[in-house]
Amino acid sequence: MLARCSKQELTVVGLIFVTGIILRAGRTDLLAVEHFDEGVYTSSQWYTGDGGYPAKHLYAPPMTSWMIGAASWIPGLERVAPFVPGIVLGSGFVFLMWLAARSWFGIVGGLTVASVVAMNDLHVLLSRMALTDVSAMFWIIASVLSATFAIQRDSIRQMVAAGVLAGLAWWTKYTGWLALAIIVSGSGFWWLLAGRRVLKFSRLVVLNLAACAVGFAVWSPWLWMLQSHGGYASVSANHSGYVQGFDHWQDNMVTHLSYHFRFDSWVAAAALGLGIAIGGAHRWLGLVRFTWNENQITNLHAEGLEPLPTRAALMRVWGAALMAALVASVISSFAVLTCLAVGGLAGSFLWPTLAVQQLRGTQNHAPEPEFRAAAWIDPRLGSCIVTAFFLGMVLTTPLYQPFPRLTLPLTTAVWLAAGGGAAWWVEATFNVSRRLVEKRNDRLAGFARGAGSALTVIVIVLVLQAGGAQMPSFWENRTSLRDASRQLGQTILQDVEGSFVRPKQAIHIDDGGIIHPDPPGQQEHNAIQDLLDRVAPAADVTSPLTDPDKVECVVYTFAEPGVLKHLVDAGFTAVPVADLEFPAVVYEGKSLPTYLVLGPNALRTPGMMNAWVEAQYRFQSVSEFYFIPGEVTLLNLFPPVWVNQHPESQIQQLQLYRLMGSIDGQP
Repeated sequence: MLARCSKQELTVVGLIFVTGIILRAGRTDLLAVEHFDEGVYTSSQWYTGDGGYPAKHLYAPPMTSWMIGAASWIPGLERVAPFVPGIVLGSGFVFLMWLAARSWFGIVGGLTVASVVAMNDLHVLLSRMALTDVSAMFWIIASVLSATFAIQRDSIRQMVAAGVLAGLAWWTKYTGWLALAIIVSGSGFWWLLAGRRVLKFSRLVVLNLAACAVGFAVWSPWLWMLQSHGGYASVSANHSGYVQGFDHWQDNMVTHLSYHFRFDSWVAAAALGLGIAIGGAHRWLGLVRFTWNENQITNLHAEGLEPLPTRAALMRVWGAALMAALVASVISSFAVLTCLAVGGLAGSFLWPTLAVQQLRGTQNHAPEPEFRAAAWIDPRLGSCIVTAFFLGMVLTTPLYQPFPRLTLPLTTAVWLAAGGGAAWWVEATFNVSRRLVEKRNDRLAGFARGAGSALTVIVIVLVLQAGGAQMPSFWENRTSLRDASRQLGQTILQDVEGSFVRPKQAIHIDDGGIIHPDPPGQQEHNAIQDLLDRVAPAADVTSPLTDPDKVECVVYTFAEPGVLKHLVDAGFTAVPVADLEFPAVVYEGKSLPTYLVLGPNALRTPGMMNAWVEAQYRFQSVSEFYFIPGEVTLLNLFPPVWVNQHPESQIQQLQLYRLMGSIDGQP
């Protein structure tokens, strides 16, 4: 397949791929575990009890944790090991998405999708986190792509490969079965539309059953291991707590869309325009550079086509690319991509330009430009697969409690559909330009150019009125929780020695979860500045704070696995707890100073506040510590509307308590 690509196309893809790697692997000094799930997935590195964080099986299968553990054994990668799987598979996802869009929609679709994915803010952010979503989507798309080749070639072997890849997705995330759902639904839609002419239904059923059987077989060992933890029923019960149903569908969809408005920057907008412009230019140049012989020109004339599209056609494509980038900088690239996806998918079914191009490109003695630019798989199959994927995600994603990471499958479907839309529109534009029946009207063409220029000026004015394009955030500093945890550790050591003096002024969280200063009544800007002044400074993490072999105290945390990881890295004996009834730790006949850490996740744990009302008399407050969470972590705690209305929520608090009596050393 790659042999059908020109050197120029592969060079462009290589440059885009390298750009994606740089964005994901750059500035790793800004990375640290902070998200709750990151702490859980990395827990095998710092907590050996029962194979990791308590009830770890409820959050995800162990594939991501295994990859993190494997990366930690590589010399020089110990500190960044939690982020290696996301960076590697997230970078590989750029190439994979190019391969999928190139296979299904041709050269323009592939270059457009590659550019969009490589520089998408949300995907870069998630790739730089120790989460499962990016890795799972890599295996899912790889599985679906393999399945489309299997259907095209009627190959059981290729479908078995698709099943294995779906199993890997299932080992990475419990929604990994999505790959099989896309394959079955998309291929069924294709068979009803066009596939029945080339493949028997019974054969399609056999191919799909092969993928499903192999996928389940690959995943089944983990299902068997779950039996010791209550079986899959316990996992399903936990997941059901996040299902909100159709009553919340509209509100949740709005929240998901708001994530894209918040994360989308001018880089993502430029990537959209750049992808369309490069794809269109590459297709046009491929036609222009080719030397047509008389027989090929005669064949094209018989189809009503000229060998070359006009330069005006290329200018229209570039103008549309510029307009798409400008509009995307105002309303987000996701909104423009969604419009392109819907229009493109509808157009591909109504006017099968890509299918005709693919058929022409696979014929014997096909003109080289058609041969090189055409899709490798029937675009009708690709369009049906992507349509099933897109509609399924639109329907089901808002049924769940919205978190930024959960929008990635829907976003991926939009990217692929938009790639098909861009390819369809560019090919249709060039085909219209190549039609012998096209009549040129200089007056009309001049009017169109004037209208286009005026529209461009209007959009630029709107961009400026909107305050300009949003700046990228994919290299945000995510070390604040780590720094606050180190500051907390230093305070614990001082408290054990009896040298810690509590600050006079305290900032606390009220029953509504809102951080505010004491005494109340200060102006809002002063309160936020006061909070910012209390954020933990950058910490030196090159060495631990205490000797891990010398147990001087024990620190318990409630629902804060990220803090646990940083305390263990600092040399402390730190353990997670699920309740507040733990006693002082007795070691060698002496009770050790015992501490409890509460944070924003603890405050949002159901039943936690009631438990605290009953148990708070056992603890004495030591101090509070403040940190600024990254955007993804913050929006996991609060919806975007709340964050916009309460800027103080962008600064979160850790609370340190000492179990009363434990400092005296009496058992």
